[in-house]
Amino acid sequence: MKRVYLDQNKWIDLAATHKTLPKAQRFQDALLVAEEGVERGFVSFPLSSFHYLETSRRGNPDSRFDLAATMAGLSRLHTIAPHSCLLGPEVDRALRVIFGVPHEPRTAQVFGYGVHHAFGVEAPPWLRDTNAHGLRDWVEFQLLALNDDGPVAMPEIDEIAKQWADSQSDRQQQRAQDGWHRGERGGRLAKVEAYAHHHEVIGEGLQRAGLHWGHLYELGQEGLSAFIEAVPLIHVGAELQRIRHAQPQKGWEPNDLNDLGALTLGVVYCDVVVTERQWVDALQRARLPERYGTEVLSDLTALPAVLVGQPNA
Repeated sequence: MKRVYLDQNKWIDLAATHKTLPKAQRFQDALLVAEEGVERGFVSFPLSSFHYLETSRRGNPDSRFDLAATMAGLSRLHTIAPHSCLLGPEVDRALRVIFGVPHEPRTAQVFGYGVHHAFGVEAPPWLRDTNAHGLRDWVEFQLLALNDDGPVAMPEIDEIAKQWADSQSDRQQQRAQDGWHRGERGGRLAKVEAYAHHHEVIGEGLQRAGLHWGHLYELGQEGLSAFIEAVPLIHVGAELQRIRHAQPQKGWEPNDLNDLGALTLGVVYCDVVVTERQWVDALQRARLPERYGTEVLSDLTALPAVLVGQPNA
């Protein structure tokens, strides 16, 4: 089955097509081919926690309902697990490749069903047991369409994203001033920051494997870089930030935090990613699509050819 990750804006385009808005009619073929592929079972459009969060924040109830209906219908409420569930197993696998331990790396179910899988929390028994007559699908749709905190509350998310964007912009300008924003120096700094940001999950993996940070340090600069590159979600995130920091004329926006989280999941675990052109350019500059075998598109009109196996013009 081919997995296709759609950026939130692409879901909005498809929802507009459902409402026969003139500006979205050029996406009609993409929607028809996607629906047929889902019906035949050879393509899936999984939702992530980022989709749920962004959808729940749409202020207009009718608009939110229409968008949720499009998303639920095409995704069939298939969801992708969050970073918190996937990073630990990735770290274990990287350590096993390099050090031969742990002997039994942790595993994770990447794709599943429903909002709780998307957020990495256990669904309550009453929901797990609600299977008759599609009732659980109805409940899950309500969780996608309603404007509330959902199963996982994230207070002050706007302020968190703003502070993050301001911090990234400050670091971006500082890098440019000091000459650490491009080339080999920029790559080294990106990996150092990846270690700092993911210190906790890497440390946990080392401890589970009977290792400590000294074992990593003994690998030297080349080995430390190789380890980051062996943990896909960390590697993709570091590379995307490296590319963006190399463009000091373009600052960071709060929504970039969600974009980075969503794109890392899509690139690593899906076969096709459809997102904004700026991110497609960044992914291609970092050669991430070829490394992870992912097709990246910026235009939904190119999706039908990809889904039916034709060369993308």
